[in-house]
Order: sequence, then C-alpha cells, then structure tokens
Amino acid sequence: MRYNFTHLLLLLLTHLFVTAAHSQYICISGTVRDAVTNTPLVSCSVRAANFRRGAITDTAGHFSFVVERSIDSVRISMMGYQTSMRVITKKESQEINLGLFPLTNTLTEVVVYPKGYDPAVHLFKKILQHKPHNDPSRFSSIQYEVYDKLEFDANNISEKTRRSRLLQPFAFVFNHTDSGSHGEPQIPVFLTESIADYYYSKEPKKEKTTYRAKQVSGIRNESVIKYLDDLKQQVDIYDNYLVLLKVS
Repeated sequence: MRYNFTHLLLLLLTHLFVTAAHSQYICISGTVRDAVTNTPLVSCSVRAANFRRGAITDTAGHFSFVVERSIDSVRISMMGYQTSMRVITKKESQEINLGLFPLTNTLTEVVVYPKGYDPAVHLFKKILQHKPHNDPSRFSSIQYEVYDKLEFDANNISEKTRRSRLLQPFAFVFNHTDSGSHGEPQIPVFLTESIADYYYSKEPKKEKTTYRAKQVSGIRNESVIKYLDDLKQQVDIYDNYLVLLKVS
C-alpha cells in the first residue's frame, strides 16, 4: 500500500510539474495575407516584440511558434509592406490572422538617355512647346521682379599699359582677371546692376518699374553712363525675333 501511495504521489507531482511548465508558454499561430489582393504572403517575418523568437510564413502564409507568457505583443513585417503590431493575451493558444497593406512610397523614377543627349536642347523644346500658354501678353495684368546687369570688359591690354601710373589703382584687378574663350584676360571697366519690380496692365494700358536697388561700378563719367543706360532694353523672349542694338 505504501508503494502504491508513493507511486501515485510521484505521478501527481510529475503532472503538476508538466502542467506548470506548459502554462509558462503561449502557442501563437495564424495567417498573413496581402490586405489588397488577399493573397498569402510568403517569407513574412512574425516575431515576438523585443525578442528574437519567431517564425517565417510558409507558401500558404501560415506561421506557428511558441513564446514565453511574458510576451505581450508580436511584430509582423515584410519588405514592401507596412509593419503591423498585434497584442497577445495570456491564453495558452491563440490565432492571429491579418492583412498587411503595401507601402505607398515607391522608388524614384530613373531615366536613361541615349549617348549624345543634350538636356538643354530638350528643355528648349519644352519651352517652345508651351510658348503660347506662358506668353505674358495673353494676361490682362502681370507683375514680376527684374534683375538687370550690364558689364563692359577690356582686353588686349599690354604689360606696359598695366604698369602705367594711371592704372595703378587697378593692380588688384589685373592680378585677379577673368579669361575669355581664348584665354585672354578680361578687365571689367564698367558694371551696373539693378533690381526692380515691374507692373503691367493691359486695360487700361499702364506699366511701371519701381527700383529697389541700383549700383554702378567702374567708369564715373556721366555721359558714358547715360549712353550705356540707353543700351538697356526690355526684351520679350516670347517674340519670334529679338532686336539687339538695332540689329535683328
């Protein structure tokens, strides 16, 4: 009788130990699908939050794994889809079925051009194509900011002339000269810049230019400045022909 009691006690303790050990884990299973097409997602990662334990979905989108009871959520993720988090309860066995939504952002477009392609020519063709639509003359009134710059440079200045007493104040300019297309030094002798606001109205016809800033550098002769100012002209780039210095 004592032997039977001891045997029964051992069986009871073993059962309690197995029950206690089994209650420490949770079995999680389910299926992951595309939320738009409802197709199973293969190789989708389903892992316990902040733990490495998890599973990968099979060809049917199914997964199954066991985690500790202390886990409170799982993380479902896959490249090209929005990551989802799901809260789990303390039940020993529970099923999670869900759909992941595809990411809306995509890779930027990559354009491959043939050899010898000139982007400037392509841009100019686009400008001509939209020329009638963007022509300011089709609007009843317009307003824009105008920046003007007029510069005159001198070249072919001999070394003897550069060392003359008259050009001594321009020694710094000679040491920091720009070069033209043939590598010849360009000496700026006159530069004028201005920024203004331009207003135009078709009906009634009015136009106004309000200067906000203006600067003149170089030659200080008033006659020369007046002559150079007269060379300035308002150019309409939407005209088929442009008149420059009275030559079309």
